[in-house]
Amino acid sequence: MQVVGKTLVFVMACWIGAVLFMPTKEIYFAIERVLAAKGIEINEKSISEKPGRFDIDGATLFFEGMPIASVEHTECRCMLPYIRISLSDIAPDSELKRMFPGKISRIVLRYLPQHLSKVEISAEGSFGKAEGVFDFVTRRIVLRIVEAKEIGALRSYLKHDKKGWYYDARL
Repeated sequence: MQVVGKTLVFVMACWIGAVLFMPTKEIYFAIERVLAAKGIEINEKSISEKPGRFDIDGATLFFEGMPIASVEHTECRCMLPYIRISLSDIAPDSELKRMFPGKISRIVLRYLPQHLSKVEISAEGSFGKAEGVFDFVTRRIVLRIVEAKEIGALRSYLKHDKKGWYYDARL
């Protein structure tokens, strides 16, 4: 029984050490390089690093050089293997307001170890509340509007069934 206890203490100490001393800023810069290869650039005002997480303030997202949205605050928690990214106060660029006139107050992305190829998504905004999943393998995103509010401008992108409005696409 002592061997099991010592092994468990060793594993927990290694995990805590990895989370505390993980270079979270370097993880962000690696993500930024991967996104840049896809034509997506992030221009941020400030990045702060804390044990197991980093925060980004005042980010602007660009796609192929064109601004698409501004994000007031982003928080990324890396707890190995659990990862949670929370984006707050997302506003589309003035050119995109015709397609998406609303504002998104919050998007939360969660990567859980029990779903290795999927990211859970939840969002709140002027459209209401949405929940869904992005699958890395099939590159498919499915978002279901669970509390619909102002979906008028989004209606052409959404599908409807007996459960309500949803978005289903391959990226």
